[in-house]
Amino acid sequence: MILGINQIIISELGKARIRGRRGIAALVESIRTEGQLVPITVIPSSKPDQFVLVDGYRRYSAIEQLGIDHIEANIVDHAHTGKVTELPVADIQPNPHNPRRLFDEEPMAVLLESIRALGILVPITAYESTVQGKYILLDGERRWRCANQLSLYTAPAIVVERPDDVTNILTMFHIHNVREGWQLMPTALKLKQLIESLGESNERVLHELTQLTIS
Repeated sequence: MILGINQIIISELGKARIRGRRGIAALVESIRTEGQLVPITVIPSSKPDQFVLVDGYRRYSAIEQLGIDHIEANIVDHAHTGKVTELPVADIQPNPHNPRRLFDEEPMAVLLESIRALGILVPITAYESTVQGKYILLDGERRWRCANQLSLYTAPAIVVERPDDVTNILTMFHIHNVREGWQLMPTALKLKQLIESLGESNERVLHELTQLTIS
């Protein structure tokens, strides 16, 4: 769907993410010459005809810099709109499609102490497993790991619809964008699975989809 650039609302967290993005100049030139190949993802706002950006910050920023007044977007009604509930920590499992296997110790220690003092302030996101009563993480593995270490019984969570495998893999690539901790083999295997599922081998399209440098 084509939306006006002025219909997109950027949260304060989103603005911080845009400021922290690197390599935007190359993307600006790419979109200038080839156009926008991959839509951004938005969810409906409480304001009429307004939408909150949830994925595609670099694309949005590049299009805004080019002065283009419209943008192609996927509107997702269910993402991040579920009510916050409490899930038993023991019933939550890590996402099997997450290529990230290593988590830096220092940031984890800081988060652990924060949760010890204040609790989990940002709910995790999960979907129902095929196993009754179990849930799979979509976002918030570090928070879930800390909850386990602190022996918390429950964690605040937003339960969303179960994604298909392609959407699941793409979500993992976008959420876990600090890739220094990623091991090459599981990342390569997930990328291979994505290429086979989509039937797509164009390096630029794959880069847009995953934010990985494909070479």
